[in-house]
Amino acid sequence: MIAFFYLLFWKTRFSFAEIIWNNRFAFQKVLLLLVIIMPLFSFCGWWDSYLSWSLYSGNVDGGNIFVNTAVADQLPDYLHGYITHLSGNNSRLDIYDWSVGELNVPPYPEARIFRELGADICHLSHNSADVAFICPQGDNVAWRRRADPRYMLWNAGRPMTKFLDTIC
Repeated sequence: MIAFFYLLFWKTRFSFAEIIWNNRFAFQKVLLLLVIIMPLFSFCGWWDSYLSWSLYSGNVDGGNIFVNTAVADQLPDYLHGYITHLSGNNSRLDIYDWSVGELNVPPYPEARIFRELGADICHLSHNSADVAFICPQGDNVAWRRRADPRYMLWNAGRPMTKFLDTIC
């Protein structure tokens, strides 16, 4: 495609600065600066990874919701197809499988979205203490500085060590 660009315009005299920056339309300049500058904030975790051209990078957040069998039985029937029994009394609701199965698209890979889904599952289980949310997060500059950089744990404010010891 880029070869057609050069074939069509190889004899014209212009500079890219004339097209991109010398335009009197201020909105174009602001938008150009935002498209260049805002993705840099994703390296610190201040901007969404999908908005920063990281769609296929593999360096995005993910998430799973772990529940025990009693809580899994309380969840609505449409979720039962996405719950996998692990071992003993533990099961996993894979958010990726759930999203692809229901919407035919992957989930938006940001921790705040996964936290909301975890809160919804916690609400559906009547705030059971046996719901755990684990979010492996993509690498960025801010996460590398923390003590436990890869996982964010959540369980409606309850301690999760006992539950996590049984599933890990």
